[in-house]
Amino acid sequence: SSSSSSSSDDDDDARDEAARARPVGGKKKKNKKQKKKAKDSVDVRALKDNDSAFQSLLRAQHSNGGWALDSKLCRVLDFFTKTNQDEKELVAACKKALSGQGVDAPSDQSKLEAVAATLLALAILSERYPRKKSSYMLLAIKARKFVAAQCSCKSGAVNPLAKAMWEAISRL
Repeated sequence: SSSSSSSSDDDDDARDEAARARPVGGKKKKNKKQKKKAKDSVDVRALKDNDSAFQSLLRAQHSNGGWALDSKLCRVLDFFTKTNQDEKELVAACKKALSGQGVDAPSDQSKLEAVAATLLALAILSERYPRKKSSYMLLAIKARKFVAAQCSCKSGAVNPLAKAMWEAISRL
């Protein structure tokens, strides 16, 4: 009797394993590249309210403390400003904000783009979500340290930079 019970358990395990391997609803399994693309993409329709935009912005921060100047951040920015600014305009606005505050911009283009994105993210958080500061305080500290390291300035100088960046893009 115990051997038939063991055999039945083995059959159940095999059926469960086969069911997990089979795509549900006839959908194909996504490969790693498709999964990463789906994870990285931001559905513009999902940004229909402030909370979803806030969560998307927080999730977009990289482990080094910075944000990338990519389509994901641009869509979040578009949600708030209702404009369609391209990356070149944002980088130019960042250079202007940095020089206006007496801070040297990074000479490396990718670092400059990351600084621009991070300043934008900090500006959005402080301008649009002042009441949620406790939710993003640690992220903001890490972001300020990132910008300070890239621009060779003190982290206390980053908030005025973010404000200057926000003002610069508001004029675009």
